[in-house]
Amino acid sequence: MATLKTISVLYLVLSIILVFEGITISTEDNVISYDAMRANHAWGCSPKYPQFCNKTQANPYTNSKV
Repeated sequence: MATLKTISVLYLVLSIILVFEGITISTEDNVISYDAMRANHAWGCSPKYPQFCNKTQANPYTNSKV
């Protein structure tokens, strides 16, 4: 009798999870937009865009005991 209750509770929980997953899958927007990629450009360092080749020093530490 206890195993029957356990199985029925697990079945109920699994059913609730599957219903919520089905709702979220059906309401998602599956269209990928490229507007964000058009707004921000990461040209990178190249001969065409040499202004992006400026390198910054990662560690500004200098040893003053020389």
